[in-house]
Amino acid sequence: MAKNKKITINDLAEAVKAGFEKSAQNIDSLAGMVNRGFNDVQGQINEVKQDIGLLKQGQERIEMRLHNVVYRSELDAVLDRVELLEQKMETVLKKK
Repeated sequence: MAKNKKITINDLAEAVKAGFEKSAQNIDSLAGMVNRGFNDVQGQINEVKQDIGLLKQGQERIEMRLHNVVYRSELDAVLDRVELLEQKMETVLKKK
């Protein structure tokens, strides 16, 4: 502005209006960025929930399969008994 130019109320009002409009644009832009960030986070949370659901299903399948599994100590005990029975049968068959 020139040194001698007088500023009117209308000039000040226009300057204030322009400042508010610029601030509103900045706020809208920031709100858009926040919303995009929130949507990204929400999407990631949904993916994590889905992954957890898949892990739970996998764990349930493993647990169901484990219900039918014999412990090694139980298997070893049965194998020892079978071996003993085989030896006894072999002895009996040799006597005949």
